[in-house]
Amino acid sequence: MNAALQKIAILLLLMLPCAASAVALCGPDSVAHERGSDYFYLQAISLMEQEKYDAAYEMFEHCRALSPSSSAVLFELANIYQYIGQRDEALSILRGIVRDNPHNQLFWESLLRFFEDEGDAEALLQIYEEMSHQFPDKSELFFTLAMQYSERGDFAKALQALNHYERIEGPSDIASLQRYRIYSLTKDYTSAIDEVVALIREFPDDAAYVPLLGETYYQMGDKEKALLIHNEVLEKDPDNIYSLKCLAGYYKAENNDSLYCHYIERAIRSEKLESEERAGFLREYILYKDAQNKPGDILSFVDSLIELPYAYSETVDLFIAYHAYRSYSEDEMLPVLEKILAKEPDNKMAHMTMLFFSIDRQAYDEVVTRSRTAIMYFPDVIDLYRYLGISLYHLGRKEEAVEAYTQGVERCRDTAKTEELSDMYGLIGDAYHEQGKMPKAVEAYESALAYDGNNLLVLNNYAYYLALENMELEKALEMSARTLRDEPDELIYVDTYAWILFLLERYDEAKLYADKLMAGDSAKSAVEYHHCGDIYAKCGDMERAVQCWVQARDNGDDSKVLKRKIKKRKYIPDGKKK
Repeated sequence: MNAALQKIAILLLLMLPCAASAVALCGPDSVAHERGSDYFYLQAISLMEQEKYDAAYEMFEHCRALSPSSSAVLFELANIYQYIGQRDEALSILRGIVRDNPHNQLFWESLLRFFEDEGDAEALLQIYEEMSHQFPDKSELFFTLAMQYSERGDFAKALQALNHYERIEGPSDIASLQRYRIYSLTKDYTSAIDEVVALIREFPDDAAYVPLLGETYYQMGDKEKALLIHNEVLEKDPDNIYSLKCLAGYYKAENNDSLYCHYIERAIRSEKLESEERAGFLREYILYKDAQNKPGDILSFVDSLIELPYAYSETVDLFIAYHAYRSYSEDEMLPVLEKILAKEPDNKMAHMTMLFFSIDRQAYDEVVTRSRTAIMYFPDVIDLYRYLGISLYHLGRKEEAVEAYTQGVERCRDTAKTEELSDMYGLIGDAYHEQGKMPKAVEAYESALAYDGNNLLVLNNYAYYLALENMELEKALEMSARTLRDEPDELIYVDTYAWILFLLERYDEAKLYADKLMAGDSAKSAVEYHHCGDIYAKCGDMERAVQCWVQARDNGDDSKVLKRKIKKRKYIPDGKKK
C-alpha cells in the first residue's frame, strides 16, 4: 500500500468510532443522519474541486459510513478507486450502483466507460446487451450493438439490431447502408441490390446511390451491367464523383492505362471532390505515372490543375513534395514554380525550391535575389538570412554579409532554435575576423557559445582564429580539445589542435596529431600540409617536413616563405594564417 493509502486507512480507522456513535445515536434513517451525510458529501465535492483528493477520499468514505447505500457517494468513490488504480473495488461499486438503480442511464454509462478504459471488448458488448434490455426505446444502443456485432462477424445479430433501430427511428439511410455493407460482406448480392434500390427510391437526389448500385453489380461479376449504370449516370451528371472513382478503379484493375487516366483525371479535376480525397487521388496518379517513368505527364497535368482555384493548394504541396522525392530538373520545375508564385506570391515551398536550385548551382547572385524576395514574405525564417549572408560573402560583399547575418539574428531571436542562433553568431564571428575586426569577432563567438556551448564548428573556428592572433592560446587549446572529444576523427579539428600545440611549442604532442592528420583518408588542404611540414621540421624529421611542404605547394600554396623552406630544407617562421 502506498503512503497516501496508508494515511487514508489510518484516518478511516480513527473515524470508525465516530461513525459508529452517529449510527447508534441517530439510526440510519434519521433526518439528522441524512443531513450530516449531505454536509460531508458537499464538503467532499468541494475538496475534489480543489484537487485535494486524499482529503476528499476520506470525506467520501465517512459519508459511506453514514449512508452506506447512497448512490451519489458510491459513484464518487468508484471514480476515486478507478483513479488510484484499484479497479476491482471500483468495478464492484459500479456494479452495485447499477444493480440498485437499474433505470439510471448515467450509472450504466459509467460502467461502459470503465470497460472502455480497460479495453475489455467482451464485457463492453455484454453491458450494451444488458442496456438494450433495460432501455428498449434507446435507438442509439441498438445501432452501436449492430456495429459491435458486425465487427465480430455476427451478422445475423447485427441485422436484428438494425431492424430494432429502425422500429424506433423509422426507415434510415444509415441503417440501410450498414445493412448493405453486411450483405456485401456475406456476398448476399440479391439483398444488397434490394437495399440499394430502396435507397434510390427513398433518396432519388442523392448522387451516391445509383453508382453504388453499379458497384454492387461489379462485385457480383456483372461488369457489363455495372458499366451501363455508370455511363448512364455520367450522361446525366458528367461530374458524378462516385461513378468517376468507380470507373477509374475498374480500369486500373484491368491495366487499361488510357481509360484509367481518363477517369482519374476527370475525378481529380472535379469541383465536387473533397480536398482530402483529391490529394489522395492525385498522389495515386503521380505514383502511377512515376512508375511508368512519365514525368512529362505529371508536369503537364499538375500545370493544368494549378489553373483550378479549388484544386490549387493540395496540387502545389504534392507536386513540390514529389520534386523532393524524384528530383525534377530546374528546367522542368521552373515554369510550374513561376506559375505558382504568380498566383500565390507567398507560397513558401515554391520560394524555397527555387532558392535551392540556385544554391545547388552556386549561382550566388540568384541566391541573393531570391533570398531577399523570400525574406519579404517570411521575415522570421532564419535560414534565408544565412543563405543570403553566405552568398554575399562568396561575392566578396563581406560587410553586407554581416548585415544579413545580424538582421537574421535580430528578427528571428524569438522564433529560431538556439542552435540556429548560435550558428548565425558563428558566421558573424568568422566574417568579422576576415575583416580584421577581432574584438567584434570575439564578441560574436562568445554570443554563439552562450546559445550553444557545444557548437563544434564555432569552438574550432574561435580557437583557430585566437591562435592566428596569438591570443589566449590556453583557452584556444581547451576549446579545440572539446571538439576532439566529440569528433576525434574530424581532420579539420585535428589540424587546429595540432597547430595550437605547435604555437605553444609542445612539438612532440603536436607531432602525434600531425601523424593522425596525415594518416587520414580524406583530402587535405594546402594549409594542413604546410602546418604538418612545420611540425615535422621542429621535431627534426626534415624529410617528412619537405614532403609536406611540397604537397602544400602542389595544392595551391604559392607563398614565398614556403618556397624558401623547400629550397633551404629548414623551418622559417612566417606567421602565415590559415
